[in-house]
Amino acid sequence: AVVMSLYPIIGASTLASTLPAELDQAFGKANINEKPFSYFRLFVPDPTEMKPQTLTYFKEKDHELKLDFYPTREKNRPVVMVIHGGGWDSGDRTQMNHFDRHLAAQGYNVVAIDYSLAPKFQNPQPIIDVANCISYLKANKEKLGIDTDKIVLLGRSAGGQIALQSGYSLHLKEIKGVVAFYSPADMVWGYSLSVDNAILKSKTLITQYVGGKLSKVPQRYEDATAMTHVTPQSPPTLMIHGKKDNMVAFGHNLHLIEKLKPAGVPYYLLSLPWATHGADWHMNGPSGQLSSYAVEHFLHS
Repeated sequence: AVVMSLYPIIGASTLASTLPAELDQAFGKANINEKPFSYFRLFVPDPTEMKPQTLTYFKEKDHELKLDFYPTREKNRPVVMVIHGGGWDSGDRTQMNHFDRHLAAQGYNVVAIDYSLAPKFQNPQPIIDVANCISYLKANKEKLGIDTDKIVLLGRSAGGQIALQSGYSLHLKEIKGVVAFYSPADMVWGYSLSVDNAILKSKTLITQYVGGKLSKVPQRYEDATAMTHVTPQSPPTLMIHGKKDNMVAFGHNLHLIEKLKPAGVPYYLLSLPWATHGADWHMNGPSGQLSSYAVEHFLHS
């Protein structure tokens, strides 16, 4: 039990020794003050509370979507749009907002968004929501004091799928990068892995989000598969995933890389051998430290 509990800490220390150089090679050098991993930070609490400004970015009849805006101290800094997880049918913009506060403290404006949830709304509606939010930010950039020419999409789990599909299919020059935490990039393959009686009910989650079974609507699965939209113009991509994730298969990243690499799109996969789904929940834990360092390096570069 002791050895198992120390495995993530020892593993994080080992990965930290090569992570800066690997990120430099993937995305270019970045001057990050903190180290990728510190034993001391394991005992440091997550960032203090920062109350965001809540704004409505879309309203039509009885459908309203909000965002939480965490401004950084300097004006006209880039934007990180955070897209929450929850199986496409649950969750909200407050999810894991300690990291939103951390990024704001590091000099980035953070916009954490709600989006249209399944089963009432299906793909590509959340992608349209991302586009609508970007339009809202551009229309209000002076009032908010943000640089909307530099936007990075960051999503976890289902939100990562939305971030990837949005980043690759919207073809917006404002989107400079995508960060995907433990995200399904291949919806066709993901459906084939799902079973009806699973505890997570992953097949139900996928079918209600895409709009039917794979055999009935195959084109909708292709459209929802982010990697099918990859082109040489796709934005640089950072993937973060634990190899012990039993909710979203690690292989999604490998399938995505098969598209990114020949297209010449800069990418990096931070593979965490010990980590399960949502392992970055504690930002100062082994997985959280490595993840936050990788994200900051990516944003800086």
